[in-house]
Amino acid sequence: RASSRAQTQTQTHMGLQPSTAAPGPPRRAAAPDLSCLGLAPLLICTDAGATGLGRRMPCAACTLLPPLGRGVASDCSTDAASSPTGTPRGAPQLAFRAAGCTATPKANGRGEDAFFAAQHALGVADGVGGLRQFAHLGVDVAAYAQELMRLSESALQLGASCGGAMCSAERAARCYGASTATLVKAGGDGLTITGASLGDSGFMVLRQIDGGCGFRIIARSAEQQHCWNFPYQLTRLPWELEQTVPEDAPRNSAGDAELYTVEVRKNDLILLFTDGFSDNVYDGEVLAAVRSAVRAAQGLGDGAPRPAA
Repeated sequence: RASSRAQTQTQTHMGLQPSTAAPGPPRRAAAPDLSCLGLAPLLICTDAGATGLGRRMPCAACTLLPPLGRGVASDCSTDAASSPTGTPRGAPQLAFRAAGCTATPKANGRGEDAFFAAQHALGVADGVGGLRQFAHLGVDVAAYAQELMRLSESALQLGASCGGAMCSAERAARCYGASTATLVKAGGDGLTITGASLGDSGFMVLRQIDGGCGFRIIARSAEQQHCWNFPYQLTRLPWELEQTVPEDAPRNSAGDAELYTVEVRKNDLILLFTDGFSDNVYDGEVLAAVRSAVRAAQGLGDGAPRPAA
């Protein structure tokens, strides 16, 4: 897969620990312009330049962040005792409200990224562009990534867990291609978000520092790689192409996705991305861009004191 990731990538396998690494030298494309972000605590970034902005409804009183849960998807489960959105009846409601989604085409070729932003769930997928050479066999990587997101969104709306939705989408897909995938869902308890991530797409959660304009990274998903530039991925190939794959070649399924649970607070920022973002933007650059956007949204300008209420 074509990728700008350097072999000395410092963000790989950071896991779920708060980031303490200082920004390093550029690798890189220019840092993203997040001036339109304002205070919206949802941002989706892909290497095609797609972004989605939204606002999360304030949840009930939340506790401090405990050690984050991780696991591995094993079945196409649904959230028990829940409404069609996966929220237990009578529980506090936690929802995402998308303010708008835009997609910027690649300068060369067709973009293979896909995403969705629904009231209770978010997702992003990155199709493997290297399979474009097999279009004559019916492979359509962009369509496969889009289908995975459409099917995942439908399953989540019917109450599936993130791991279950990814499993369901993998089984129901009819397009041919390969793709990484990340799903995030408002937790059924009204206090958490849950997630499932396969490959080098991912998500991170940013939290305001003392209620000001600054943010810190309090949780993130871990990349899954077989080796450098070979991420875990969902794959569906036509018979002719399947016969050429060596029997011992690494293959993945939705059951290999890692599962996450993160406690959230009002004004947390949830960032979903593909590797085109994480390969080219350091943590310090993300935090600086978010801080600048929040200050601009509050009318503070560059370093100006906050006006009196």
